[in-house]
Amino acid sequence: MRIAIRAFSTEAPTRNEIPPPFSSLGALASQFDHYCDTLHGTVQINTTRRNISHAYKRSYMSASAVDGGTKCVKAKYASFNNLISLLHAAYREDIRTLTQPTYYSGINSIMVSLSSAISSNKAFLASRTRPLVVVIAGATSGIGRATLLSLCRTHGHNGPGFRVYIPARSKSKAEELVEECRKLCGKGDFRFVEVKDLSLLRDVDTACQTIVASERELAGVQAKLDVLIMTQGVVDFGARKDTIEGLDASQSLLLFSRLRFIHSLSLLFPPAATTSIDPATRIVSVYAAGYESASGMFYPQDLSLRQPGHYSFTNSRASAVHMKTLLFEHLAQKQYPGRTNPLWFKIIYFFAAPFLKLFIATSQEEIGHRIVYIATSGRYAAKHQGDEGEIVMGTDDVKGSGAYASRSNGEVFDVNKHYEKFRREGLGEKIVEYTEEMWREIGEGRKFTG
Repeated sequence: MRIAIRAFSTEAPTRNEIPPPFSSLGALASQFDHYCDTLHGTVQINTTRRNISHAYKRSYMSASAVDGGTKCVKAKYASFNNLISLLHAAYREDIRTLTQPTYYSGINSIMVSLSSAISSNKAFLASRTRPLVVVIAGATSGIGRATLLSLCRTHGHNGPGFRVYIPARSKSKAEELVEECRKLCGKGDFRFVEVKDLSLLRDVDTACQTIVASERELAGVQAKLDVLIMTQGVVDFGARKDTIEGLDASQSLLLFSRLRFIHSLSLLFPPAATTSIDPATRIVSVYAAGYESASGMFYPQDLSLRQPGHYSFTNSRASAVHMKTLLFEHLAQKQYPGRTNPLWFKIIYFFAAPFLKLFIATSQEEIGHRIVYIATSGRYAAKHQGDEGEIVMGTDDVKGSGAYASRSNGEVFDVNKHYEKFRREGLGEKIVEYTEEMWREIGEGRKFTG
């Protein structure tokens, strides 16, 4: 995942060209504070901020002038990259010391080596008695693309085959991806499904209807979705951008469109629990699991972030992270919004904080292999599959609960204490009601205002 941060120009300006944020020492310090908050996702930076302030004074305070009674500061823009390097280094230190999440210890959260993950993936595909059916939202770029290519490499040309649906906007990108996939896996069946805008629930519904109809035509009464992987999302530090349905576009991609994929594809989920591992539909949502404390402010009384001062990129991320965990727990243990019968599936909430790729070099190929492992490993059991063996802890501190927050290397985040208060207050049920009301208004053709 590549994140390009174009913060400021590095060319030295004349005094009259100094932009407003740099017109005073206080304004510049404030701008750096905001930039630091944006990168870190939290305001819990103390020593780091002082160090940055000192570095600023050494590197930037090269000259000052008095013009009309106003003190102006001329920055050495050529030194800006040095300050950004310091900021990045400080960020790396803070991630380790201030916001490093906790993990469960023991065999139930053991780190899985890459070679073990690949071996597990191969064994899973080789054990299949029928073609695997997969949907990957976000497959034409980034982590989604890496995951699909990993699946193709692991399967190769000799396995039982599999079918992958690729809901995407760009047909040309999808065709390029499919061509690459076919070179790696001749037995793969790759199907592009056009979706104009993944942030719109109605467009997601249309794409899912196409997938359900296609799978039923191919497999009849045996039609079943085995794996759903969702990686769609954007990184946007700008102002709130509402869709025509009334949802913040970023939050919709990270949460609501993913929830809608689950809902609309649930017609292909197994209707009842069994003790077998194979029937469980495996759902992987890729985004920031376990980093609740580094995700900005969460407002349980303002889930849509419409109140003045509540919306920001980090706060939107916080809202998505918290709501997703509570909703996924609710879904795995009870029933899905809008459905009267319990459905059987397991949800793995995968960690992929959007800024981490700035600092941690993990190849796309490795990320792909690891997501395939998380999506297929028996360590992440569906509810009622049992808790024997290496079944890991769920987000509610229960082995085999059906909802998990996992790193790519197999470690499982211990987020239970963070959510205990929310569970006692019944926030999961409130979020379900909020979601159902949203779907009702949008389904009736109205713009959601809740």
